[in-house]
Amino acid sequence: MLRVILWGFAAGLAGTGTGALLGGVLGRRLSRSLAFLLSMAAGVMLVVVFLDLLPEALEDGGLWAGMTGLAMGMLIMLFLERRLPHLHPQDPAAATSPYVRMGVLLALGIALHNLPEGVAVGAGFASSDQLGRNVALVIGIHNVPEGMAMAFPMIAGGLKMPRIFLAGLLAGAPVGIGAGVGYWFGSISEGFLAFALALAAGAMLYITCCEMLPAARECSEDGSHVYGLLVGVGLGLLLTLIPH
Repeated sequence: MLRVILWGFAAGLAGTGTGALLGGVLGRRLSRSLAFLLSMAAGVMLVVVFLDLLPEALEDGGLWAGMTGLAMGMLIMLFLERRLPHLHPQDPAAATSPYVRMGVLLALGIALHNLPEGVAVGAGFASSDQLGRNVALVIGIHNVPEGMAMAFPMIAGGLKMPRIFLAGLLAGAPVGIGAGVGYWFGSISEGFLAFALALAAGAMLYITCCEMLPAARECSEDGSHVYGLLVGVGLGLLLTLIPH
């Protein structure tokens, strides 16, 4: 359990912390690289969802557990998206707001969004170490642009880099908590594991299709979102070749 929680913390802290650092230092100059990074992470996540998480869920629990978990995961993310502040990296308000309060609220929203992402990591580890590591990797990559989005209004409001970086670390910490919950939930029985894996797949599918790919397309000026998607799918396929 402790090892799984540490993997979750590593994915959250490294991803969001790195993103906050990059966002604070480079700001809007990262728009082209941001599109590539978003679509690359989306490509990896799509492969993990459809070739790892969902097949494992269907094998362990059948169609009912898989579809129920998938729907629940997507609905949970839809609820969080509507209820919590969660600006996207290409949102002009994230770059022009003079208020640190906006950045703090965004950090809180990202922190709460990270809980179900941590559940995905824990559920993956409950199935196999390799699947857990793969999910942790893609969650970490996904958290980089979220940390950047959080940093934009903070740097515009005059907040110093050490505080921005600390805020990024705090926003990523709930991934570790969610990983512990997901591992415990998935370890109860094969039925619970199947539901947890499908729940994680639904959450990741929502993030990919409703957030990352539209955001990448919006801030891409030269087709870099397409290149990133191709690279991400290729990396995801390589990950699936590693035995679980």
